[in-house]
Amino acid sequence: MSAGEGSFYSDWRVLQPDGSTIHLKCRAEVCTAESSGEKHLVGICLDISETVRLSRDVVEAERHSESRLFQLIRTTCHEIRNPLQGMIGCAETQLLLLEKVMGSSKTNDDMANIMAELKSLASDIHACANHQACVITDLLDFEREISDAPQPVCCATNITHAHNTSLVLHIPKQLWVSTDVRLTKRIMINLVSNAVKFTDNGTIHISAQHKSDTLTMEVSDNGCGIPDDFKKNIFHVTGCTSQSEYITGSGLGLCIVNQLTNSLGGTISFKDNKPKGTVFTLVVPCEPSLPGSPDMASKDSWTSDDPCFSELDIVVADDNIVNRKVLSRMLQTSFRQVIVVEDGALAVATFESNNPSFVILDVHMPIMDGLKAASIIRKADASVPIIFLTGEIGDSLVNVVHQLKPSQLLLKPVSKNKLLHELKQFRLQNK
Repeated sequence: MSAGEGSFYSDWRVLQPDGSTIHLKCRAEVCTAESSGEKHLVGICLDISETVRLSRDVVEAERHSESRLFQLIRTTCHEIRNPLQGMIGCAETQLLLLEKVMGSSKTNDDMANIMAELKSLASDIHACANHQACVITDLLDFEREISDAPQPVCCATNITHAHNTSLVLHIPKQLWVSTDVRLTKRIMINLVSNAVKFTDNGTIHISAQHKSDTLTMEVSDNGCGIPDDFKKNIFHVTGCTSQSEYITGSGLGLCIVNQLTNSLGGTISFKDNKPKGTVFTLVVPCEPSLPGSPDMASKDSWTSDDPCFSELDIVVADDNIVNRKVLSRMLQTSFRQVIVVEDGALAVATFESNNPSFVILDVHMPIMDGLKAASIIRKADASVPIIFLTGEIGDSLVNVVHQLKPSQLLLKPVSKNKLLHELKQFRLQNK
């Protein structure tokens, strides 16, 4: 017989009476008998059910492995944030105490030198802890897509930049647009921080303009620039990272910028800044917005104690003993009474017996977690503000906290200034 006059291929799924499925791969060819000239269809069917099952098992195993990896990252980040909260809080408290001691006229020269050295050490601890927190945030941002409801944001920022590096803003005084405030800030912080890292004794220019429902922001520097070998991968994990011990970072900054820009439906690009340096351009779709109050919550300074809470009580619940001490120190000079407990059940009991003006709850606690405690408190009092502290913020957690409003969800580690700022916002809203 001669073959080749026609070939047929087909895949079949056959449903058995018992409900199982057989997967068949079929192939047939038209052949002609040499003696009679008759045409015949010759074919073969292979049962590939086991191959299909194994393929699905491999895919499921890969998904399970990725899920376990992501869960490991989330769990590790959560556990690391707890000691970071203690480090930052202790360093801030130490700085405040040292400021008072150094301002005293009773200290001699030797004591002043010791105090200055202690202050320097505390500043280093604080800077290292904040850097570690940023690395963890980068890992979490890289692992998940972030999506929040758009809200107005003022195009202004407060940057601490490298020695002998100038920062020049080219931003209209009243540039208000409606976009995602958190994602936009994360993108700009990463871009400006990146420019600062690689610019020494130079100048960084930041510009922004809104035109035709598009916000265009540009960060340019005259630093060392991007080597040609790294340009094609600059927005990937394998992008450019510094080999200098004086430049720190996770190496994920620009990869995260690209991911967050995609979440906003925008574009990010770069080019060489002649004669040296780099220009990054961010373009995102947005609508103009009415003027409002700029977000100053990120201001990184130690504020003096605020008298607006001096007649008020607050309940704080956290299962970590160091965090309880830190939060107590942060708040004790501002509030009349800070009542600290170690789980949600005690938080509920303390709330019922003391009727405080504010409640701060760690989300994950033994006996009763923060969300359960808050739901009980909310049934008893619909208006008391509740702040939740957590090492990880996911969409489901955000939705649950929103249902318990007035409430706010803060990511650990949180500074004294940030905490007091959020408490002040509740006070202003209730006036």
